[in-house]
Amino acid sequence: MSYNYHNKFEFLADNFYSESELNYFNYSNRRVDNLIDYLKLVSSKKDQEKAYKLIEEILLEDNPLILVLQGGDPYLFSNKIANQKLEKVLMSDNLEQINFK
Repeated sequence: MSYNYHNKFEFLADNFYSESELNYFNYSNRRVDNLIDYLKLVSSKKDQEKAYKLIEEILLEDNPLILVLQGGDPYLFSNKIANQKLEKVLMSDNLEQINFK
């Protein structure tokens, strides 16, 4: 998965559409597929926002695991995200769980 997306649609279509070659997690949900297909057809911003909201709710319910990895020297990383101090920051090869509110 790449972080270099220019819009929400590309991100969703690549990573959560069941037939996408870039769906490396093998995520599959027919409702999400149908909503992504719907987004390809609809041009109204209002209808698009409704579809994005539904997809967000479905993904939050399904809670697919997405690992965000970034290579670099440890001194490049901050232990704060959105001005909130993190208790656990992954700086070594061991894996820990970080929960965001």
